[in-house]
Amino acid sequence: MPALALVACLDVSPVHAYRILPDNAVPGQLVSVDPPWVTIDKKVLRLAPGVRIRDRNNFISPAGTFPLRGPIVYTLDPMGYVLGIWVLTPEEHAALKARSEDR
Repeated sequence: MPALALVACLDVSPVHAYRILPDNAVPGQLVSVDPPWVTIDKKVLRLAPGVRIRDRNNFISPAGTFPLRGPIVYTLDPMGYVLGIWVLTPEEHAALKARSEDR
């Protein structure tokens, strides 16, 4: 029974989750997805075969199930294919904008 009490006290809500975005991630605006193609800003890019798409809760999502529009950061592999996409939360987007304005 004590283990249940401990589990009940843990707050595992995604609101308190913290994630680290890669330093080499490029900010962009996701416009559309039509696997294996994705449009970011005004560029049509190909998704890498092992692409990882992380939603706002940092869960990996299949290519066709995440929002088709919105702020993201992404990484490219050596061939120029999109290797990773992180759909930004409103807080992450605001922090990214503030950081770019400071530069």
